[in-house]
Amino acid sequence: MKITTNDLYCGAYLLSKGSRLAEIIMNHSHGRQSCLFVFTGPDVLSLHEDFLSGSAIVNLREFKAAMLHLKDQMFSYKRQEEQEEAHEGRFSRRRA
Repeated sequence: MKITTNDLYCGAYLLSKGSRLAEIIMNHSHGRQSCLFVFTGPDVLSLHEDFLSGSAIVNLREFKAAMLHLKDQMFSYKRQEEQEEAHEGRFSRRRA
């Protein structure tokens, strides 16, 4: 199963419960940049429902570690995308 969310807290919860971060998608809309996180795993749907209903229970250390990992992944992805855009911009100027 698969869940997509832009909620860091939901993402950290899913990670802390064993779901796998399968993909990060950059969303460019209205002049803002945001990330969508795609999670997979056998229990990802029920975990997502627990989070949305407010019945989610976490080990705080695991949640904190998952939050830090998710933020690291997000910022790493953003830096990589910015570097690729900068490289494409330089390449385009050379070709013109």
